Amino acid sequence: MGLELAVVGAGRWGSALGAAAARNGHQVVLWSSRANLAPVEGCDRTTSLADLRGRKIFFFTVAPEQARAAARELAPIVGPEAIVIHAVRGLTDDPVTTIGDLFAQETCIRRVGALGGPVLVSELEEGSPTLFACGSAFPEVLAVAKELLASKQTRVAITPDRRGVEWSSALVACLALGVGYVQGAGYGPGLVAAITSEAVREAARFVVAMGGQESTMLGLAGGGDLLAAVAQKNRPEILVGRALASGRALVEVERETGQRVVASDIVPKLMRVAAERDLHFPLLGMLGRGAFSGKPAREVVKTWIESAL
Repeated sequence: MGLELAVVGAGRWGSALGAAAARNGHQVVLWSSRANLAPVEGCDRTTSLADLRGRKIFFFTVAPEQARAAARELAPIVGPEAIVIHAVRGLTDDPVTTIGDLFAQETCIRRVGALGGPVLVSELEEGSPTLFACGSAFPEVLAVAKELLASKQTRVAITPDRRGVEWSSALVACLALGVGYVQGAGYGPGLVAAITSEAVREAARFVVAMGGQESTMLGLAGGGDLLAAVAQKNRPEILVGRALASGRALVEVERETGQRVVASDIVPKLMRVAAERDLHFPLLGMLGRGAFSGKPAREVVKTWIESAL
């Protein structure tokens, strides 16, 4: 019969995860507040959270800015025995926190995991070979993630380091934007590689400061994810980063490219955390005080080089 899975936030990403689980023989219902979404083979759809009552296993893919409200709505219909595995690349605000920690704040659910890594939604939809990283302190959560997603084409690498996976995923969005910015400033692959390597080291130190493990940022959830981002010609963070190097404002770039990148929300949050904890993270300064300010790109990158290399 398989497991009974509910996917909360079933846009393209959530639907792809649900479809992958359905292909593995599991019973999947997709929840979204939007009623006009296309059907997904092997999955049921609903716009009522009440229809998820009784489910004990959830994928959570709601956008970060809507995650707290969605968790509060979910809280009355789930019990402490529930398992939630989120796949959200982002952080909530007031205070800055990961989605996993948000569930501890807003619900009785404690068995939470985080999905990350170099998996691409297009590859997941096509059934191409792909690989997730899943982090949770609860072995049963990791086992459920593997049962839902692992197949001949899909592998799930597990770690007890949930926070490391979450912070790494958020940081990769920022690093990818930085790579695009350096490319857009006209620098060659040698300097891009040097900046990327040092930025990953900075990010690893940041992950440790936030309670994660260095190896998580240096592994699939961080470095692997970043490699996948840089390899994509049309990755939104890369495109927006390149456009910002021309000196245009972020709002103008996002309007022209039609791309709204989560990094534009994450960077100010990480800068605030870094300042509060006295963490040295020059890349954040390059993005927050440079790329988002409209200053000449080569001048901004030169300042980064002087402070970081």
